[in-house]
Amino acid sequence: MKIKYLISLSLLLSLIVLPTEAQKKTERSYIRSGNRSYNDSIWNKADIKYRKALDLNPVSNDAKYNLGNALYNGLINDSVQGEKPANEVMEEIIKVFTEATQNEQDDLRLSQVYHNLGNANYLYGAAQYVNGMPQAKEALANSIAAYKESLRLNPSDNETRFNLAKAKAIYNSVPSSPQSQDQNQDQEQQQQQQDQQDQPQPEPPTERDMSEENAEQILQMLMQDEKDLQEKVQMQQQQTKKLDKDW
Repeated sequence: MKIKYLISLSLLLSLIVLPTEAQKKTERSYIRSGNRSYNDSIWNKADIKYRKALDLNPVSNDAKYNLGNALYNGLINDSVQGEKPANEVMEEIIKVFTEATQNEQDDLRLSQVYHNLGNANYLYGAAQYVNGMPQAKEALANSIAAYKESLRLNPSDNETRFNLAKAKAIYNSVPSSPQSQDQNQDQEQQQQQQDQQDQPQPEPPTERDMSEENAEQILQMLMQDEKDLQEKVQMQQQQTKKLDKDW
């Protein structure tokens, strides 16, 4: 009787474990399917697949990171699914990338997440500035912080270093609101002190008072840079059949 009981218990445990293993396989299949759509630049389809993977495993860093990339590329290439406002899409991108930083243990992969988080905050901050919104300064500060964390984890990433320089240039051009002027002044002083310790890097020319036209030009340049980068990545993907910074 005891042997029968043990066998029955083993069978019961196997029934409990097997769905978990199957779920993991299904999660990975959704991610792979999303990656194929991503490589084909079908951003909205990749979005759906990554969300299905997250439905099965809400803590999947791979699915979160790739979902953020799909949303970001869809926004840059004007192929965002549905009628959601661009600001809401950018806020979701920032949220997804932020969540993807929380459980990642690999430094190189984590640096890539922070790089893309910096890009998302940079684009959001530039758009907010063009539209005269008060969130611009905070978003750009978050962009700078994300780029610095990415460089801390991967100091050899020159693309991140250049983006950091651009983010600093725009940040220094955004006027502070009266309510947060003192706080931003302290942040700027800390920023200047830390910048003195950084290696000098070529930065775009900055002005304390940037016109709305100049801000719009910078935003358009950023959008074009992202499109050019994506075209280059797609060419590499066609040659290697692999994702660049997508898992």
